Amino acid sequence: MARARASSWAPLSAEELQALYHAIDRDTYAEVALGGIKDRAAHALLPPDDRLHPYVKDGWKVRYPYEPSRAVAALEQAAWRKGPDGMVIGAGGANLRVQMRATSADSVRRSAMVQDMWKQVGVEGEIFVLPVALRTNPEVFTRFPGVEITARGSFDAILTRLECSERPSPQNRYSGNNRGQWCNADYDRLVTEYRTSLREDQRGEAIRQVQNVMLDELPLLLLTFQVAVPFARRGVTAFQDDFPGGAEAGRLYGTYTRNAHEWDILS
Repeated sequence: MARARASSWAPLSAEELQALYHAIDRDTYAEVALGGIKDRAAHALLPPDDRLHPYVKDGWKVRYPYEPSRAVAALEQAAWRKGPDGMVIGAGGANLRVQMRATSADSVRRSAMVQDMWKQVGVEGEIFVLPVALRTNPEVFTRFPGVEITARGSFDAILTRLECSERPSPQNRYSGNNRGQWCNADYDRLVTEYRTSLREDQRGEAIRQVQNVMLDELPLLLLTFQVAVPFARRGVTAFQDDFPGGAEAGRLYGTYTRNAHEWDILS
């Protein structure tokens, strides 16, 4: 993430990141973004149907609740003040602008929602629609000095997006998943503990500490848990078990069609 001051870009400070997050009403954002489906705001690193969710439950909501007054206070701590037009300005008189990259009509729509929320606390979000010709260029995504609203993987797949070894570079042809270039040795160590521990309580404690590192440094701002909606013929009894299914082959129990050989059609 980055911000604009006049015509130059500089990394966002901790206070500025906190301000941006406090200014986003994630519950409202999630409901609108997901077409009216309620209770899918991402208030924890893992979704509610993950076995380890109790270890991380509401961690992001407790630390960074939607509270515009706290957003304003954080901006003031970072030396920003409200100008005559209600937008914050720095010592040199420049506004705080955050460029938001969009690659589709849906990402423009979602960016516009966040843009409006940031405007309420005096931060200007500038939506930049990435030209089609550049959307397959991984170097462009790595070097973009702004924010992007995008899906980052299901369940704990999101962890890969922040590992040091996943940082794109010329050496790996910009193929890494960690486009933000954030790197934290404690995070990597805890992720390894989470993946290699055999006991559930050990894995739960490791993922709790992983979330705490993310809460301290805010390498990304969680917004929603995406909803995948499968369609099935009336009468098909495919999902009546203790697992809600999955849209990706990498999920623990496979995809929605994992048990197709056992499907029945009730008349």
